Amino acid sequence: MPDRRAPSFQVPEWLTLPEFLRPQLAARDATTVGELPYRIEKALHFSNGGGVYAGTDTRDGRRVVLKEGRPHAGLAADGADAVARLAREIVVRRLAEPLPDTPRRRAGLLRGATGPALFLLRRYERTGEARLLTAAGEALRRDLDRCVVQQGGGLEVDEGWRTLPYLGDGSAGIGLVLDDWLAHGTDGTGAFERARAAILTAATSRFYAQPGLFQGRAGMILHLARTGAAPERLAAQVAGLGWFAMAYQGQLAFPGHQMMRLSMDLATGTAGCLLALTAALDGDPVAHLPFLPPPPAAPEHGSAL
Repeated sequence: MPDRRAPSFQVPEWLTLPEFLRPQLAARDATTVGELPYRIEKALHFSNGGGVYAGTDTRDGRRVVLKEGRPHAGLAADGADAVARLAREIVVRRLAEPLPDTPRRRAGLLRGATGPALFLLRRYERTGEARLLTAAGEALRRDLDRCVVQQGGGLEVDEGWRTLPYLGDGSAGIGLVLDDWLAHGTDGTGAFERARAAILTAATSRFYAQPGLFQGRAGMILHLARTGAAPERLAAQVAGLGWFAMAYQGQLAFPGHQMMRLSMDLATGTAGCLLALTAALDGDPVAHLPFLPPPPAAPEHGSAL
């Protein structure tokens, strides 16, 4: 069914309103802005739970942004409307289902269960709903089950024909979210702590085939910087990134995916390397990936030695 959103609520044409809801709709329609000391000038966002508008405070002329809270709109405590709550519920229920019987299930931040774990963890931080933290932990366990410990002690994602330590498809991405989960709880067995320490080991190898953020050494640098690794280990990875550095138009650049050409993008190229170096050398909390700011409690967990 279409989910049409507009400044004023309208009963969808495909819906016959039940009689018991008519008083609630009348109460909603009775709400006006006539008594508010604001002049609404522009709709910025439409929502079933109320829109967001730009306007002016008529008392002093200040520009303001107004968030509408419609009566009987069914908002959750965190302000999520029915559509957002449904999306959240779908993720939680899927994690409660048995795993699909597939020979090689993907793992990691971009294509595994770690992405949904990050989503659930951020929702938990907004709502305090314990089952979201539990579901995020279950998602992380699913990805950790796809990992193996290498000879040197590093934990990497096992794809059958290769193992991956990287941020996008490998264990470093799992480690990022694992750090944040451990800032809120404990799994009771110590498995998460052990996995975190082994992922840090995987992020300190002497050789990585590419420089990029999602599939190369820059991702290791970002993970180590974010986690609070020992300075000498972080410095070794920064020095190793220099192996890939190239001169381009009088500036510094890095090869992209598969080392085929120079790249300036965030995922595979120079921008991603710059982000990682900024996080490592400047200690700048602004230098982070979306939804993954530095976790204040992460250095207290596991071992970064």
